[in-house]
Amino acid sequence: MSKQRSANASIFRSSILKVSACLGAVCSSFFLAAQTNTAGNAFPEPFWSGNTLKEDPVLFTSINGSVPEGKLMTVPEKILKVTNLDRTIEYKEGEDFEIVSGTSTLRLTKNSRIPFFTEEQLYPPAGSPRGLKGKVNSDRYMFWCRDSYLPAHQIRVTYTHKDTSLPRPEQIYGKLPKTFEKIRSGKPMVFAVFGDSISCGYNSSKFLKFAPFDPMHFERFETYLEKKTGADSVWYNRSKAGYTAGWGAANLEERFSGAQTPDFVFIGWGMNDITAKIPVENFINHIKKQMELFRKLYPETEFVLMSTMYANGEWSLTNIPEFEVYRQALLKLADDNGVMIADHTKIWELMIRRKGFMSLSGNGLNHPNDFGHKVYADVIIDAFERGMNKQ
Repeated sequence: MSKQRSANASIFRSSILKVSACLGAVCSSFFLAAQTNTAGNAFPEPFWSGNTLKEDPVLFTSINGSVPEGKLMTVPEKILKVTNLDRTIEYKEGEDFEIVSGTSTLRLTKNSRIPFFTEEQLYPPAGSPRGLKGKVNSDRYMFWCRDSYLPAHQIRVTYTHKDTSLPRPEQIYGKLPKTFEKIRSGKPMVFAVFGDSISCGYNSSKFLKFAPFDPMHFERFETYLEKKTGADSVWYNRSKAGYTAGWGAANLEERFSGAQTPDFVFIGWGMNDITAKIPVENFINHIKKQMELFRKLYPETEFVLMSTMYANGEWSLTNIPEFEVYRQALLKLADDNGVMIADHTKIWELMIRRKGFMSLSGNGLNHPNDFGHKVYADVIIDAFERGMNKQ
């Protein structure tokens, strides 16, 4: 390893472990029972389906004292409902906010009850409990949080629209023939999860134990799977926050020792590999090694490889072009004999273009919020649905 790469790795480990340690670095949940979305909406349609977009998260911001504004995913036709994080307060159009005519921008009124971020909150002073050193090309600190502070400032907007070009998965990559056959036959399913903090469930409100306790993406997927098969399913998670695919390959056998045989495994790394500046060739080799080791343990298992969401582009450890490089390399691993890709990277790129990063993140840095976890689940479910229909 070169001195420069060693230095980069050291900076990465210091920053990412600071974030991970505050939340609890190890995710080692084992066999989990079926989970229910406390919103009573266990298997909703993806946001890109139909003409009603539910609970689009919006963070209002005020820069240099300007009137706080925030962006929806698309231009609304009619606002149906606007609530706070836990859905206990409903905000009113004309009283708390207004639509900037003909745009996807919402603007707060003078006496609005809706919370917003100031520039000082986005870029807090050194020593702030929610400040992290590392704004790109700057000595300023960035906001990040390990609690409900950011989500509590993201209101949830439900509205109708006429947009037929919302971000959505472009196509399917690979198939799971054995898994799809079992699903069609209505057999009970077992699946495993192995990845980083996103795979652990950070920063869904249920994982961090604050209202409204909306579930992480794999809990949502399990609900889908049980509805699809009509049978109980079992899943377990051996992910670990703050680590890379290389660590996963080196520790896989130990972490899955004695585990129940899964029908398929979700492999979800990439966020930490990119910020640690791991060459894409090394990353792909680590993913291949993990699949090889899984096949050694479970010869019949199949795989869903998950490309990662984007990190905050203002973070100095974020290398935006590398996310697409990693995505393209991962797509090449797809095949029709048991390796499918859940392409999260592309849809996150498209969503960020429309809304910015901070309305979609749970920690302001590199984790999804509740809406982001739903999108993660929607992309996985879409891959399964289209894959089974195509087979």
